[in-house]
Amino acid sequence: MLRIILFLVIVYLIVRVLKKLIRPRKQFTRPPGQTVIDQMKACPKCGTYNPSQQAHPYKGLYFCDRECLKAYQKEAV
Repeated sequence: MLRIILFLVIVYLIVRVLKKLIRPRKQFTRPPGQTVIDQMKACPKCGTYNPSQQAHPYKGLYFCDRECLKAYQKEAV
């Protein structure tokens, strides 16, 4: 009985592996007519991502809030 269960488990695992190898992975595609609203920019101080319209620009860099911008300016001096 144990051999049958073990055999079925092995067959099941082999089938799962083969299915993953055969099927191509689904990639995200944007629906037709939908465009990118805004670019996400990384804050150089803390690394969080924010929309560029909400970020605080400074010399080509985008900061998540004024505290990160002030801390970055203090480090630069």
